[in-house]
Amino acid sequence: MLLAIAAPASAEDGCPDGMRPNPTPTGTPGANQCVPGGSGGGWPPVDNTPRGPKVYNGYGALAFAQASVAVGASDKNDLFGSRRQAERSAMQSCKANGGTDCKIVLSFVNECAVAVIGADASGSKLAIYAGTGKEVADAKAQAEAQCKAQGSPMCKPAYANCVEQWNDW
Repeated sequence: MLLAIAAPASAEDGCPDGMRPNPTPTGTPGANQCVPGGSGGGWPPVDNTPRGPKVYNGYGALAFAQASVAVGASDKNDLFGSRRQAERSAMQSCKANGGTDCKIVLSFVNECAVAVIGADASGSKLAIYAGTGKEVADAKAQAEAQCKAQGSPMCKPAYANCVEQWNDW
């Protein structure tokens, strides 16, 4: 009869699994000093890759209250990292400007926006037309084209702003 006995694998140089002998021992001479690493698992290697800054998208928003003819915009002096934050700021601005029926008319990301006030298609109510673009001039041209396409006799710029990506160092 053949009897086989399985013995557990021995750890590296007297250190438990996942550990290895300390290459620069300190303390009592001759004592086992173990550090993370070695065979049998342990900690993953440390990733010392340099990390760059985290990049965030810039958000902006416009709100308009037709009944009270109030315009609100996200605060130009704040950095908004989400559409929700920018829209909340625009709604607060619209209400602060006397708006009672404020609604978000435009949200934009990493670009410029221009709001133009003109008449609606019936010519009896004021309306807001918003355009976006890489530059203020592009956004303004788009908003004015929408306003004129509705036959408005007046198209007056009311707001302009650009938002861009920003870094968190």
